[in-house]
Order: sequence, then structure tokens, then C-alpha cells
Amino acid sequence: MGWLPFDEIIRGEIVESLYAADLWSVYTSRAPERYQNPDQFFQRTYFTSSLRNFLSELARRLSGDPNVNPVVLILTGLGGGKTHSLIAAYHISKNANYLSASVIEKLEKEGIPVLRNTNPIVIVFDGAQLDPQYLSKNYGTRTLWGYIFKKLYEETNDEKIKEPLNSYQNSDTVPGAEVLYELLSRLESNGRPVVILIDETLNFLTNLNPKEREKTELFLHHLTKAIVQLKRSYIALTFSDTQEGRNIASKLLGIIQRVSKNESMITPHELPAVIRQALLRDVRDAEEETKKLYEKYSSYLTTFSETYTLEALIDYYPLHPVTIKLLSKLTTTGSIQATRDVLRILAWTLHDLYRSDRSGVFITPGDIPIENNNIKNTIIKDDYLRNAVNQDISDIDMLEKKLGKDSDCGKLVRRIYRATVLATLAYGYLSEKDIATYVYSPDLSISPLVIPECIKDHMLGFITHLHSFSKNGISYYAVKSKTYWKAILRRRLDEIKEEDLEKFREETKRRLKKAKQIYGKTYIWEYPPDEPGLAIVLADPAWNDPREVIEKREDGRPRIYRGSVIVLNPDRNAYKNALRLAAEHEITKEIINNHKEYGLDENDINDVKDHETKVNSELNSIVLGKLYVGLIYTKGEGELIEIPEGIDLSEDPNQVFKKIRNMLLNDGKLAEKISVEKLQDFIENYHKNVGKLPTFRELIEVFGGKLPDEPVLINPRAGIESTIKDGMKEGIFIVVRGERAIQDTEYIGDDDLIATTNIVKPPPIEAPGEDKAIIKEQPIIPQKPPRPTTINLKEITPKELVNQLQQYNKVKLTIRDEIEEEPNKPEDVMSFLKMFIDRTKNVIKMKVNIYAEIPQTNNIAKFNIEIDNANDDKIRIAIDTIEIVKSIITRFSNVADVRLSYEVISHIDVKNVIKELNTPLFVEKYKNLKMNVTLEEIV
Repeated sequence: MGWLPFDEIIRGEIVESLYAADLWSVYTSRAPERYQNPDQFFQRTYFTSSLRNFLSELARRLSGDPNVNPVVLILTGLGGGKTHSLIAAYHISKNANYLSASVIEKLEKEGIPVLRNTNPIVIVFDGAQLDPQYLSKNYGTRTLWGYIFKKLYEETNDEKIKEPLNSYQNSDTVPGAEVLYELLSRLESNGRPVVILIDETLNFLTNLNPKEREKTELFLHHLTKAIVQLKRSYIALTFSDTQEGRNIASKLLGIIQRVSKNESMITPHELPAVIRQALLRDVRDAEEETKKLYEKYSSYLTTFSETYTLEALIDYYPLHPVTIKLLSKLTTTGSIQATRDVLRILAWTLHDLYRSDRSGVFITPGDIPIENNNIKNTIIKDDYLRNAVNQDISDIDMLEKKLGKDSDCGKLVRRIYRATVLATLAYGYLSEKDIATYVYSPDLSISPLVIPECIKDHMLGFITHLHSFSKNGISYYAVKSKTYWKAILRRRLDEIKEEDLEKFREETKRRLKKAKQIYGKTYIWEYPPDEPGLAIVLADPAWNDPREVIEKREDGRPRIYRGSVIVLNPDRNAYKNALRLAAEHEITKEIINNHKEYGLDENDINDVKDHETKVNSELNSIVLGKLYVGLIYTKGEGELIEIPEGIDLSEDPNQVFKKIRNMLLNDGKLAEKISVEKLQDFIENYHKNVGKLPTFRELIEVFGGKLPDEPVLINPRAGIESTIKDGMKEGIFIVVRGERAIQDTEYIGDDDLIATTNIVKPPPIEAPGEDKAIIKEQPIIPQKPPRPTTINLKEITPKELVNQLQQYNKVKLTIRDEIEEEPNKPEDVMSFLKMFIDRTKNVIKMKVNIYAEIPQTNNIAKFNIEIDNANDDKIRIAIDTIEIVKSIITRFSNVADVRLSYEVISHIDVKNVIKELNTPLFVEKYKNLKMNVTLEEIV
């Protein structure tokens, strides 16, 4: 004998209530004795690590331990034990005084203290049992808080509790955390801590209208906030960890998780032990029975789809690992309901095996008697499939008689069919190797090699609804009815790994083509050209960082017009969902094209086509409506701004652009036109700082995105030209073309200089008949004193350096410094060098020496770089080197002093360098950086 079930299983007295843990029934004293009686309950409970921890912390909280989290969320799927855990919590807190000595000893061995005479108030709420109408009829309230107040008053008869009961029982007002704290604190001070156990929370929320649900979620937030401030009170809530449950719970979890601890009560490894404790009175000879199966696996390695170590099989005995895996899958597909159904199915299986004198064997899927109506009606929800299975069971009966029940295939056909039905429900189909794993048992005295023969020679063509198809040369099997093409689709989708989803990118991108109509310069999953003027980029969700398209061009070089790029930021989760839907869409079409292989008839095909239409619509909805969730752009001193705002690309493209434009206009990032006054101020400041007039082209660049601190014009050329002409009419702007100063022109060329009348005198008004005189107006430049040939400047800023350079045409510039004690200066210097090289790389030749030392760590970084502006590779190496040194400094600056010395020697054409360096961004960013400089004039 390997295992022995409990007596009720042997007798076949397997009723649902014995395996349906029901907290409300225990609370109302209506539960079966094995749940109602705390001694019996704990004797048949296996204490998982999470359950031990859960109960131990509850007991510690009731004793006043301040280190226990008083709010617990329990989220579980199959066999998660959430209701069982709450029943255990109920008995520990409510019935501690009634536990037998043996149970107390068992609990304390598990590290769970039993506290007698704590006298807590235990309130139970079961969302699967109680709905608003029932609450209204039986408790005079539709709300959770009204129910809790009612229960507190019934328990205490305290008039202080009657006041909030009367105030809030039928009120839409949600009691605040302070009201709840004062009430519960009063009870604690009277020696009555409160334990609140809320089971199936989501079931109750589902029964509420949106307004009621929102208020209930707010109440739970207030309640948990109050309990956290108390010393001994406690609350536990359970949620079903399903997709629907997660969707409903997402907002609630976001609120509660700030003060709670999440518990999943049973790990997959503990599940076999939980089932053993619930169903079996005794388990013996586990190692002996396991060795029999393990030896067969070792002898037929290529016959089975999965093999296991001896240790793993011993841990699972008598439940085969594939049985646990299969039942777990059935719970996720909705075929069965978690623990209660799993226990009932296995109880009937144990009963069948015990009656067949097979107690001791490993329980495989082929042992689960789906012909038993209790199991069949539980597992198979579809009427068509249930009818198909009923007919197939009759076929099996006839086939067993034909083959002889004692023949090899006679012993196997029923087991094969059982496994195929279960696998069809769980996965869609299974292979011959899967079947061997699902049905083989050493006690049958059959070679697993006969299984393919039994299926192909005897079952196919005889069992009415058993289908076969081939894929990549492998045979697969399924029990099918009209609607079960969905199971095939699910299995196919399960076969797609996460990394394989990327091959459906093009299908996703194709649906974004409509976005091209938003604006003339819209780029989908590609880098835009580096040029003035607004560019809208739909970032590729596969990019590591969508912000890089603002900083860099496609060739990896720094972008000049950073301010021109507006990035639509993708939601990676929406992208993954889109890829999965794209995969589902493609697979659905493949099923339609190959319907004969899947055994589908015309009715099935129509269903699949309807599904294909539905998936196509959902895919469009995500790609166009939910994929892009915000804007990213630069503003101010180059700071990256992110605005979370969903962009619905399914709308009219004009409306989409209008929405984006208005967002940018409101934030000051975008301008439809530059005012005459703003342009005048810019030109005069430019002339003052740089010593020359800007060209029309330079103004286009500035307001086309070159300077992030200036607003971007949608069409910078047309916008600047319009402002200049308006200013010319007002007598403010003058176009300087060659040696002519012009204040009235239809055409403005890229090289035309733009001045104001404060800088250049306007041309005289021409008298009738006079020849047009050539007027040469020179900018007013103050006289400067004679300058020295070589000067040494100490502790000057980049702005002061620019001012000094304006005295020269060509110079040899040497910048050097040694830094030891200023903690932030090394990083500032590296940033400055990077920008200096980047901005001047096309106009100077340069030599850079860097020496960084971190004495405490013996780390030294030394670099010598010679840069020729004709050599792009060297420029890139230089910039990369700066990044390396910067990362070294960043890494060690918090743990050690950094000594840095550097020297930059460059021969420069002053006019070109000033043009690159004398920008508000460069000057302002490094206004606090001081350095030592030598200038030597080159004649």
C-alpha cells in the first residue's frame, strides 16, 4: 500500500461542501465539521511557509508586536488557499480558547503562537456571499462600512459605535480614516482589538455600480490607513489572481499596496503536500513506488515529452507532476475553479483507483475518470463537447470489448482518451510523447512504445471525435467539437515565446500609416533629418530610450536641431499587447487557410472568421488608440520634458495635429509666429554678444529648433520672413545685402544680414528722380585699446573666454587646470570638454590631455587625444573618451576624492568658434565653471 485516502473518499461520499472552503459558512456556523471544528480543520491543514508566516504575524499583531504589517492582501490562483487561510485566521483569533492541546502543540511546532484570552472582535465579510441587496435586506445598509459598523455594535452594544452606525449606515458619505481610527482605537483601549477578514473582495466590487465601487475602494483606503495607526487590529483581504480580477483590482491594489503586504499562500512546490494533507490519511513507500517510474523514464528517454529527477518525483508522490501542471492550466482557462474543484476531481480519482485495487500508483491525467459525471460536468462546460465526450465514451466501451480489457491497447485506450480530453481543454492538443507522459504507469506492465500503435491502429477512425493533424512532421491529437478551435488557437499562442513576438512588428507598424497624414514631417519608427522646423516622431517601442532621437541623429552624431523634434512616447505594455494580438491575428488567418488539417467544418470556419474580425478591430484599437501615451521634447536649457497625454491616432489627422499643436503652444514650446519685439530683442542681443549681425538662415535655425530655450516655429522660414517684413513696415528691421541696407523687399535670402534700426541706420528716403545711392552702413563697434600678443587668464568663465576671444582673428588657445578638492567640478569639466569638442569639431584642430586619479582606489585614467576636424573617427573617439572619463568620475566621486588634470591646446579661427560657443545654452550652462587660459595671437 502506497497511499490511503480518508474514509469518506473510500466510501465515495464526495460532496462539494467537503472541499469548498467557505469562510461565511464557518462564520455563520453552517460549515461541515472538518471546517467548523477548529481541531479537525487544523489536523487536515498543511502549513505552507506563507500560511505559517501569515498566522504567526496575526498572532504577533494581536499581542501588540509593532513590527508586524497589519494589512495583508492575498492574491492567488489554483490552490492558492486564500479562503482556507482566512478560515485559519478566523479560528486562530476567534477560537483560540477552544483548541485542543494536540492542535496547540502542532501550531506551536509550526512557529504559530496561540494566544488565549485576547478577546478580539472578529468581523467576516464574504464578497461571494453578500451583495448590496442582501446587505440592505438583512443589515439595513448597502455599504461595506455600514455592515462593519453594524457588526461592531452587535458585538459590543457600545453607544459610541451606534453614533457612526446611525450617521453612516445609509449615507453616501464615506467615513474618513480619522473617524475609523477613533472608533477602533476606543475598542482597542477597552481590550477588544478588531480583526477584519474580507474574502472574495472583487466579487463584491463587481456587484456595485461605478459610483458605489469608487466609494467602497475609498473606504478600504481609509480603513487600511486607520488600522496601520493602531497597535493590535488587523485586516486581511483576498483577491482571485485572474486577468479579470487584476483588471478590476488594479485601482484598488494601487491604493492599498502603499500600506500593505501581499501574500500568495501556496507555492507550486508546496501544492502536492497541501493536496496530500487534504485527501490522504496515510502515505507510505513513496521512494519504492517512485523508483519504479523513474527506472522506466530512464529506459525510454526519447518516448516521453518530459522526464524528472528521482528527488522531484518523490516530492510530488503520489501526484504526478504533469497532473498538477495540467490541473493548474485548467484553472487558468476557466474550466475548473481552483482548489475546491481540484480536490473533488482528485478525490473521485483516488476513490476510483482504490476501488480498482491500484492504491499506491502515481496519479496521472490518464487516471482521472472523466466518464464520472461529477468530474465531466465540472470540467466540461460546453454542451457540444460534453455530448461529444458522452458519445466517445460509448465508443471506448465498445473498443475495450473488441480489443479485450487485458490486452496492451485494451488497458490503454481509456487512459489515452481521458488524457486527450483533459489536454484538449487545457492546451488544445497533445503529441504522442505528451500522451506517453500522461498515461504511462509501471503497474500496467506495458511498454510505452505501444502507445502510437494503439492510437493510430485502433482509436483513430473509431472514436468519433478524436482528431489528428500533423505539424512539422509531428502528429498531434485532440477531442474536438464545433467550438473548440479556440483551444487550438490558445495552444498555438502559448508556443510563441516572448522573443518571437518581434516578428509581428511590421504588421503593427503597417497600421500606423494613417499617422503620416497628421503633419507633413511625421516619421514612424525612424529618425528624422537634422534640420530646422517641427518634426513629429512616433517612437519605435523597441528603442531602448525614445529620448535618444532628440539627442542624436540616425548616424549616431549629436543632433543640432534638438528643439525641433517632438516625440510621441509609446507604452511598452500596449506594444506587447499589440504584438500578441498581431500574432493572434496571423495565427487565426492560418487556421482559416488550413481548416481541414484542424478538422474544422464550415460552421467552425465562420466562427474563426468572426474571431479574426474581432481581433483585427482590437489590434487597430490598441495600435491607433492606446499605443502612444505622451509627448517628449526639449525646453529651456535643453531639459527633456515629458507630458503624459494619450494620443488617439484613430481620430481625424487634422484633429490629432491640432491637439498636439495646442499642447505645445500652451507650454510655450511651439509658436505660430515670433513677435516683432521678441525678434528685435534677439537680434540686438546677438549683435551685442557676438559682435555681428545674424543672417536670415541663422534666425531660421535658432527658431527652427537649434536653441531649445527658444520656441519652435512650425515653418521657421515662413514665420521669420513674415515677422521681418512686419517689422520692416514698422521701421524696425533692415535687411543688409552686400553693401545695401534695405527696408522694403519682397525677397530675403539666406545670406542676408538682419539688423534693427538701433544697429544700422535706415536708408534715406529717395527723392523723385534721384539715382539710388549705394549706402554702406557699418555696425557700431566701440574702439578697443591695443591688445597684447599673449595673455594669461586665471579663473575665468566660458562667457569671459568668449568675450576675450573677440579681440582676435586667429589664436592658439590653451585651457588647463588641476582639480582635487571640489567634489562636483570634475563632472562639470568633463561635460564642458565634451560640449566644447562637439561644438567646435568642424572648425578647429585640437589636442586634449586628460589625467584622472582616484587615490583611495588606485584607479588611474589617462588619455591623450589629437583631433583633426577632417577625421570623423577621431572626433567620435574623443567624445567617447570624455564619456568614459566622466563615467569613472561619476562612479567613484561618492566614495573617494578625484584628482583631475586636463589640458586643451587648439588653433582656432575665432570667428567660427565664437559662432559655435556664444550661445545662451553654452554660456549659461557653464557660468559657474572657472578655468585657467592662455591666448597666443597667430599672425
